[in-house]
Amino acid sequence: MPVVFCSAKTGENVENAFRTIGEVMISGEFTRRQEAPEGECGSLAQAVDEMVNDFCEQYGETAKAMDIIEREFARAGVKIHKPSKDSLLMVIEYLSDVERDIHGRDVSEVNKLRRWKMIDEAG
Repeated sequence: MPVVFCSAKTGENVENAFRTIGEVMISGEFTRRQEAPEGECGSLAQAVDEMVNDFCEQYGETAKAMDIIEREFARAGVKIHKPSKDSLLMVIEYLSDVERDIHGRDVSEVNKLRRWKMIDEAG
């Protein structure tokens, strides 16, 4: 399941959390994941979720981050439900370029290494 950081106390991001739950339910993604056989594709699909959540958390603005993710995943040719290791490694590079411009080289390199580890552990 996607991770959405929110606060019931302040109301921050609560609507987004419920919207995300609704989108997952409507898309049938949760059911497909439960039915999917274990193996590289399932593990890599989980790594995609981890990478998306990680990028959004690091970027700070979820809506803007998701626009960037959509653009860069398309550019790298990532098939969300059946990703390849090569396409995920390519998208890590693209996301690192975006982060370098925003957070600087050191932060983007640390993030890139963390995401490489996600892929290595998955496949």
